[in-house]
Amino acid sequence: MTATQRTVQLAVETFLARECPDRRTKMCDISVESVDGSIRLSGTVSTEEIATRLFDHLQEFPAVNQEASSLTELSEIEHKATVSATAASVLSAPDNDAEQVTKVLYGDEIAVYDGVDEWRRVRAPDGYLGWVASTAITPAESGQYEAVLRSNVARDAVNDQEVAREQLPPFVPIGTHCHVHTDPEEPGRVEFRTGVTATVPATAISRPDGLPTGGQIVDIARQFTGTPYEWGGMTTEGIDCSGLVWVSYRVFGLDLPRDADQQRLVGEAVARDELRPGDLLFFPGHVAISLGGSRYIHAHGDSGGVVESNLNPDEDGYLESLDEGLECCRRLIPA
Repeated sequence: MTATQRTVQLAVETFLARECPDRRTKMCDISVESVDGSIRLSGTVSTEEIATRLFDHLQEFPAVNQEASSLTELSEIEHKATVSATAASVLSAPDNDAEQVTKVLYGDEIAVYDGVDEWRRVRAPDGYLGWVASTAITPAESGQYEAVLRSNVARDAVNDQEVAREQLPPFVPIGTHCHVHTDPEEPGRVEFRTGVTATVPATAISRPDGLPTGGQIVDIARQFTGTPYEWGGMTTEGIDCSGLVWVSYRVFGLDLPRDADQQRLVGEAVARDELRPGDLLFFPGHVAISLGGSRYIHAHGDSGGVVESNLNPDEDGYLESLDEGLECCRRLIPA
């Protein structure tokens, strides 16, 4: 590597550290090459704006050849699609052995970009960029999907006669968006972004309109009680701590950041002795939902799944390590 190439490399890395510090949600994969005495950039960025700012940042380096550089902008190759599985794994790389970073739910609107073999790079509704198996991706129907499922809907609820049973997932999960038909002769009929329809009870549908109560958030979270812990999970088949928070709030139209370190930047601080249902408790690398007072519910890896715990050492479910490690509490829903 030449001195000039190394200097430009450091300048690029400095720009990315400042402009794209969170690579979970922004694509900034850039290589610096020296070709015939000039410096060329190649790779992938999320938007044209990032590419423009990068080259502006590098103006002081005359060796940088912008015209010969090749940066793919994801926004230019984006198209919308949805997911046909109960939940499709979003992986950190196009490889079955790569880390699962999150999941996308049945009928979610996803942005699809480039591909590698049987994988497609996507942006999930939680903002994460990652790779999904192409077999889980299907064209999305356009329209307004104004409601959200507040409970799982079994395969047997689907009433679309044109859809073969084997083409359907075992269930449609909590947090899935849908459109509610208003025909009085077909009460409870909903349509998903896949085009499939189902008949569900009114209690399974949430129509976000204003802020929910903390008790409503807790009611959703408690449906996951006993669910196994799964890193990146988002359903009653497996879920992680921040996924439990994300789904519980999403049911009521509140789309939070995906991970605990991002979620702790939302809302306002609250003292631990003032906790109300729906407040969030943050520990090192972990988040929980308050049940009010000293009780909370969380997807806890050491406990094997979603459990209710306590900050009071005199009560059942007390976890000393979490009690001592409590860092802050946040309230997202004003009293």
